[in-house]
Amino acid sequence: MNPVISTSRGKATSTRGLSRQKVCVPCAIDRTGKVHGMAAGRGKVSADFLHMAYDDHILEGAVLVTDKDSSDRKFARENHLEIIQLKNKTESRKGLYNLQRANNLHGQLKNFVGNFKNVSTKHLNNYVVWLGWDVENKGMTVRATAESILRSAGAAFYRTRCADIRFKPALPFETGLGSNFQHTLPT
Repeated sequence: MNPVISTSRGKATSTRGLSRQKVCVPCAIDRTGKVHGMAAGRGKVSADFLHMAYDDHILEGAVLVTDKDSSDRKFARENHLEIIQLKNKTESRKGLYNLQRANNLHGQLKNFVGNFKNVSTKHLNNYVVWLGWDVENKGMTVRATAESILRSAGAAFYRTRCADIRFKPALPFETGLGSNFQHTLPT
């Protein structure tokens, strides 16, 4: 697999719409506001990308509310999940089920990442986690936010050097190693 040629700084991709030049970032939000997402690959979403992003994160008996994409149906069938597919443009609500929260989350992610310059694909998952934390803790006071950050930082202590960050391995779809590749923290 040939490496994907990056675009010059500040330039848009040359292909409009879904293409291999764009990164697929499946994101999910539950009724309580908990967010999960990760960079899964390049191009249009597939069931394999959804497995990579959501396996071990969706509880048994959960209901998957999505747009009318066929990869969502395949993912739900393989994981024995109930699925409700709504038309994105005309049917965003169906009783208790609502597609607007997921669409809003996708818009927030695009705006959030768009505020930064030169976001590398290698660190994209960090931005997704940051946005998830931001969405989950919306409305907190500055003091409560600082306490939450300190509590989280104290709970997950490990040593990181600048060289560890600089030489962090690329995401699996960037190196052509496939979805079986796992990132490891340096010891």
